Amino acid sequence: MFKKEFGRKRANVAQTYLNLGIVQREFGNLQEAKELLDRALEIFITEPGSEHADVAQTFLSLGIVQREFGNLQQAKKYLDRALKILKTELGSKHVNVANTYINLDIVQREFGNLHQAKRCLDRALDIFKTELRTEHASVARTLQNVAPVHYEFGNLQLAKKFCNRAQVIFKKKLGPDHVKVAICYENLGKLERALPQGDLPHAKELCMKALQINLKSLGSENIAVARTCDNLTDLLCGMCDPQEAKKNYERALGICKRRLGTDHVDVARTYQNLGKVQYELAEEIHRKISLRHLYDGPKREVGRNHPGTGQPITKPEIIHDYNKFMGAVDRCDQMVAYSCFRRRTMKWWKKVFFHLFSLSILNAYILYKQRTRSPVLQRTFRRELVKELVRNSGISHSLTPRGRPRRSAEGLTRLQVGGHFPEKILGTGKKSNITRACAVCFPAQKKILKRAGEKRKRPGKESSFQCSVCKVALCIQDCFQLFHTVQDYVAAYIRRHDANNDNEDAETN
Repeated sequence: MFKKEFGRKRANVAQTYLNLGIVQREFGNLQEAKELLDRALEIFITEPGSEHADVAQTFLSLGIVQREFGNLQQAKKYLDRALKILKTELGSKHVNVANTYINLDIVQREFGNLHQAKRCLDRALDIFKTELRTEHASVARTLQNVAPVHYEFGNLQLAKKFCNRAQVIFKKKLGPDHVKVAICYENLGKLERALPQGDLPHAKELCMKALQINLKSLGSENIAVARTCDNLTDLLCGMCDPQEAKKNYERALGICKRRLGTDHVDVARTYQNLGKVQYELAEEIHRKISLRHLYDGPKREVGRNHPGTGQPITKPEIIHDYNKFMGAVDRCDQMVAYSCFRRRTMKWWKKVFFHLFSLSILNAYILYKQRTRSPVLQRTFRRELVKELVRNSGISHSLTPRGRPRRSAEGLTRLQVGGHFPEKILGTGKKSNITRACAVCFPAQKKILKRAGEKRKRPGKESSFQCSVCKVALCIQDCFQLFHTVQDYVAAYIRRHDANNDNEDAETN
């Protein structure tokens, strides 16, 4: 009627779309709700303007739908926009602002941001207590949302207290068979299970009440029914009743797949829980690897005869396949262990990376052996691989290091014959005559004095000359020759010093 009378772009049509979207969302028809709300938003942005309260209400409903779909980032984006508009248009103490805070709390809890969730609920509760009566249904709804936050913080008794208060208000204001009362029953059941002295039969009774109310009020295909079945099944697993738990998980899985699609996170979570129950029931294990199955299953000869009867020895085919393929797995682990990359680290991804890197090198070695007539050993292959990777890395090996050369690098060129000539150490700035400690006599004299029990700040000589290749300060006499002809030039200098002292003592005597 509104379309015919006022046209598609009128606010009344948009309001109808909005109301229909909210109803479809309550029924659990999320895709239909999203389509209706998108139409309403398109009209509202054009007709009243993008900052109108109706636009905020549409953003709020879209945020709830996106949260139900599992799109938390998009849900938070819609809810933040709704909150901003409502604060501007209606004031920060309006009831609709509090409702937006409640929905933001749920999204923050899904993200794991418990402190932000509690902050949103505290603000919502302050608004409701100021604007409404303390026994209003909106106050009860906020108390109902505060309870799970305290549950996550570990304050179980406080969470139970909030749930009981919300339940009393809901029963009084909405009736004992309302969906909100069912949510309270469900939360109380979870709390009873989590308490150290919890009463599991009573918790099961509470969850069953919640399921009955949801089935009566929402129908058997609503998402709320599936989530109640999930919670009831967790409780049944804790009570060691896997058969009943399996039935409820299968029921929840069917509803989630039909209502949310096969790629939804709730479907994956239900699959995971169903797998745990299947493991407890051990149906697949008993079917595949029970002794009776092994005995009655197909067998294969092993190629040997029994020594007493002469009959061929057989074994189950599943054992033969296990031995056949498990040997390769063991061999792979053994070959990887020859060059283990694993190190103790706080970053788990490093262990994963280096393990996969080891497997890649091993696979490369296996391919190399298959295509080479005379393959080298694995350690030689790894060594050559490292050299090849370094060679092709693009790093220049002729880079001149800054500052004075390290002593550890001197031995690479100093003993090579030819090309080593003394040169004057060039000065910099105002200093024209530069001297440095001799690389031979300075450390040698230091050891000689230490052996004699003497100490000097400058034990050796300083030279104004250096080697043109090694860039090391050296005395022209003796030290230059020792440095370029003897491996351990310091020890050679000390021996020559001791020999000269012995000769002087002999001549004196």
